[in-house]
Amino acid sequence: MIDDIDVVGLRMELEHSHCELGHGPHDLTPHRTIDYLIMPTGYKGQTDANLVIPICQECLDGISDPAWTLIYCLECTESQWILREIAKMQYRHDILWLAGCPTCGGEFGGIWFNDSEVKPQEWDLLLRNVA
Repeated sequence: MIDDIDVVGLRMELEHSHCELGHGPHDLTPHRTIDYLIMPTGYKGQTDANLVIPICQECLDGISDPAWTLIYCLECTESQWILREIAKMQYRHDILWLAGCPTCGGEFGGIWFNDSEVKPQEWDLLLRNVA
């Protein structure tokens, strides 16, 4: 997943980084990072690299709250929170990872998902408090 040297580097950056997830169109204030969302990436079960996303307490709570689904584009790094009870579609997953989205205008290349209850080793989302 992520080695100890990378964890030390993330700890050092924690104090100076801000959440990289969307907080709505009118919220422009920087939110202090308290943790990292780490997604191993690769092809056919082989992890080549890790996608590391700094997140704040509000986003950490949202990921673990069954009322919300996070949609994250792997191409342009745009993200959006969906409140499941008022959504037009029936979202069942905690995080939906898109390869291409309408914001970046890229060609849609697929969708992947993670659920906090179901975590196969190769798709494990590591919410590790490194503070």
